[in-house]
Amino acid sequence: MSIEKTWGEMNSSQDDDLSSLLQKSTLSKLSSHNPLEKIRKNLLINMIWAVLICFVYIWIIFYFNIWQVQVAISVVLLFHYGPFTQRMFSIKNQ
Repeated sequence: MSIEKTWGEMNSSQDDDLSSLLQKSTLSKLSSHNPLEKIRKNLLINMIWAVLICFVYIWIIFYFNIWQVQVAISVVLLFHYGPFTQRMFSIKNQ
């Protein structure tokens, strides 16, 4: 058997499983495993947690009248939100 004949016979048979998967209606029903969607969802969840934790920090600042606690929590907030806001403004300006 020659190579050309073998190559020609390879494409002559039709794969029923492959053709059934390639139908457009079947593909639209399958769920997508898009990694960008997962990253966006996780980013949103993490941003919500960050805002909630910052509200707790702000509550601690006003609840405790000990100046050392107020200064320490304020420094934590500055280090947390400083780079975050810097990134947000640099992304927005591009």
